[in-house]
Amino acid sequence: MVLLYIQGESEGAQLGSADEREPARRESGGGGFPRHCAKSKNLKEDEMGLSEGLLAEFDQEMVSARKTLERIPEDKLAWKPHEKSMGLGRLAGHVAELPGLGVKVVEVDSLDFANRPPGQKPLVAESQKHVLEIFDKNVEQLRKGIAATSDADWSKNWTLSAGEKKFYDGPRIGALRRMVMNHIIHHRAQLGVYLRLNGVAVPSVYGPSADEGR
Repeated sequence: MVLLYIQGESEGAQLGSADEREPARRESGGGGFPRHCAKSKNLKEDEMGLSEGLLAEFDQEMVSARKTLERIPEDKLAWKPHEKSMGLGRLAGHVAELPGLGVKVVEVDSLDFANRPPGQKPLVAESQKHVLEIFDKNVEQLRKGIAATSDADWSKNWTLSAGEKKFYDGPRIGALRRMVMNHIIHHRAQLGVYLRLNGVAVPSVYGPSADEGR
């Protein structure tokens, strides 16, 4: 939690004679504090919870991810740059499904992939409309979850595993940043390379791209 406050003049400090101090005292309204300082203030007004800070960053990154998903070429969904790479449709699907992982981060204390329902398959984009509908639904649900999470809950432990193998074991807020937000950023940028290699204009994200924003 970030707590902002204004510290007034130290008690007992001497700033010249009483006559010299009197104009300042009158300017302050008689209380010894200049009017531009808060004599007393409800500290809750100056508190920024962790969720508030996260949401500002989350909203910006989800806009960038969506702009990239909007441009996937529907006739190239099976395309991949290397035999070991994900196909374009699968990569787009992964970007769309990752906010759903974030929902698990805020709703439960752990997630074990070994317990996934049998037959559950990774999401593969079938079209722009298909992948954007899933992305938007997941983002909306995750945003509500972030907003409802307290600072105390952000500090609680969260784990991601596949049986005995652990991928993450630490504070919940770290899981959201590393396993969800940074993960989305990583694959959104990767998808941007896929767009470039297929002759599709890459959207401006943090600044101008070679195609727009200049």
